[in-house]
Amino acid sequence: MLCKSRSRSRLKRLLPIYTQIATRFASYMILLGMAAKGVIGEVVIWKDSRSFFYKRLNRRRKSHWSRLLEMQLVMNCLIDREGLDQEMVPCVKIHEVEDDRG
Repeated sequence: MLCKSRSRSRLKRLLPIYTQIATRFASYMILLGMAAKGVIGEVVIWKDSRSFFYKRLNRRRKSHWSRLLEMQLVMNCLIDREGLDQEMVPCVKIHEVEDDRG
């Protein structure tokens, strides 16, 4: 009986440690699988992550707005060339479509 109580108490102490090890192992396996498929381009160090993602988001935002402005210029040229009233031209909403990497 004493042996069972010791093993149970030991198990209770070690269970959080084993859970943490299993969780980290699983996350590494997921990361390796994602890297192999090309979903992950690089690993970002935590202390650099804020500036990395800010720059990335800013770059994507600028790209998105430049495409919107380009589309607006094209629509304005069509309106001017066709002699259409601007209020009659429907509003064009552009959705960004990303290519699949897999």
